[in-house]
Amino acid sequence: MRFALCCAALLAVAPAAAQHVVMTTSSAVLDQATIADVDFVRSTTPKWLFTIDLRVASPGNPVEDLVLEITGDLALANGRSATGITVLRTLPFTVTESLTYTNLDLARPGVRGEYTFYSDKLSALGVKDIALSGTRLPAGTYTLNIVIYKYQNGVPTAEKDRGKIVFVIGNPSSIELLFPPDGDKTVGLFPLFQWLYDGPLSRISVFERLPGQVSLEEAAGGVPHIVQEVSGLSFQYPTSGVRALQSGKSYVWFVEGLLRSTGGTVQAVRSPLRSFTVSSDGSPVPEESLLDRLERALGPAYKALFDQIRANEFTSAGVLTLDNTAITPAQIEQLIALIRQNPGLVKGARVE
Repeated sequence: MRFALCCAALLAVAPAAAQHVVMTTSSAVLDQATIADVDFVRSTTPKWLFTIDLRVASPGNPVEDLVLEITGDLALANGRSATGITVLRTLPFTVTESLTYTNLDLARPGVRGEYTFYSDKLSALGVKDIALSGTRLPAGTYTLNIVIYKYQNGVPTAEKDRGKIVFVIGNPSSIELLFPPDGDKTVGLFPLFQWLYDGPLSRISVFERLPGQVSLEEAAGGVPHIVQEVSGLSFQYPTSGVRALQSGKSYVWFVEGLLRSTGGTVQAVRSPLRSFTVSSDGSPVPEESLLDRLERALGPAYKALFDQIRANEFTSAGVLTLDNTAITPAQIEQLIALIRQNPGLVKGARVE
């Protein structure tokens, strides 16, 4: 008897690895935007807003028949919101190794497939004059939701990757100068300038008002003592490295709010001009003036306290202290600026 043993050869075949595309994005930093910026496909003067970089997850394995879908949502600062204001879908494409799109590329007919801009959704949010491409958009958060799909039989199927680009638009429009007050003649050599502005970046300029100059505008047309960009709402005049202010002389200052717009441009919103005079002996701001400024910073909740100080004719002991540590008038000015920016820091005040 013959006994034959036959072994069936089993071949294990691993399933093909799923093909993926990895997406990274970069975008402009904007403080203001217009309808033309949002409706960039139909804009006659489009500017760079964002870049989408695509690369295959597995080098040497191109991914075909992809589409890029971008949906725009809006959440206004007043709480109202809308989704799907813009919807764009590209024509099918292949990522061999890497591929880059900007919003300028997506506006081209050879790249763009379907595109819809729902102006009625903006109108429902109260955004007027939709037909005017230069209309500034209201403050809010503008979000572009980006999805890469595999495109088969005319419809998107498997999702390959997704991302998000967010623009926070503030549209700041005005600046209010606080200190020194206009015409103040008791300013020290190193004043603390303060202002109100709802944008992230400012630029302060200080000019000497020369004899014979009859207007503040004329003085501000000269050579500045200092021009400085500031990320906060105050600026302490430096003790070195710039042209020093001089006792008895008058100066003009203003602040510009710097607005970052599309295309990398920066626009400036200028405050009114203000003037001040350094005291004849160059001494710091008198303590009485500091008291007035501290009262304004703390607000009406502490009016009774300051009325008490004046009614009882309290006078300084000659040394300014904070938490039992001596401080200078300039440091008091800095404290006042901090209080104005963060009123909630103050939990109480009393006379000792």
